[in-house]
Amino acid sequence: RRIGSESSIFTGFRPFSFLRFTHVVSYFAHSSSPLYKTKLLKLLWYSDFLAFKRMTLSLTGAKYVHYPLGPVPQYYELLLGALEGKAVEIIPTMVCDHYGEEIWPRENFDPEVFSRDELDVLHTVETALGRLSAGEISARSHGEAPYKSTRDKELISYEYAGELTLS
Repeated sequence: RRIGSESSIFTGFRPFSFLRFTHVVSYFAHSSSPLYKTKLLKLLWYSDFLAFKRMTLSLTGAKYVHYPLGPVPQYYELLLGALEGKAVEIIPTMVCDHYGEEIWPRENFDPEVFSRDELDVLHTVETALGRLSAGEISARSHGEAPYKSTRDKELISYEYAGELTLS
């Protein structure tokens, strides 16, 4: 069995799609500037979970893990590393008194990858959360039922997506 080929409540009933993941990252890299890695990881989570809330199917099939700074895609470092230099540039930068990683697009976003309803999910997430800082969106994610239902390092089930504050 291929890694990421399963479909379950932890993938939002969609096998993981690297193509879809790439284009969601590209969407936010084009629409949210500046886009830091922490913020991107939360925007991905909100997009997948809002899609599941609306359509009972995630956008990317990514699994998400409960981390201290909020939910993150499982293997996010590997996934972003695979995008580095191709779909996006990841640039270390000084943010206040610490280093952050800024995400810049290299490829154009292809809306044909998604349905009209899925594009509406991306637009909703960007409109509602795109202006928040990484810290603000991280704090908001901590109050969400799917995140609060798990402990550190546990997979976050999409079954709680219906309780997401976005609609």
